[in-house]
Amino acid sequence: MIREVESIQHRKKYTLPFNESNLQKLYDMRNGKPCDLVIKDESAGDKPPYSVENYEQFKTKPFDEPWKIVTTPKHNLGN
Repeated sequence: MIREVESIQHRKKYTLPFNESNLQKLYDMRNGKPCDLVIKDESAGDKPPYSVENYEQFKTKPFDEPWKIVTTPKHNLGN
């Protein structure tokens, strides 16, 4: 028996729509504690999340910009 891959599909699935109102609700849940704003590609196994340190920057960037950073493969050709 040989297993063959017939197709691979990818689609984004948001648990909450990425908008200013939902982001503010989540950010308010931190109760004054430090809060890391990160985006993680869970399909990439143990790949580290992308961190955005400034809340205003996180809020004003379109979601696709940090998502592209997270999902773009990084290769080190020097080693």
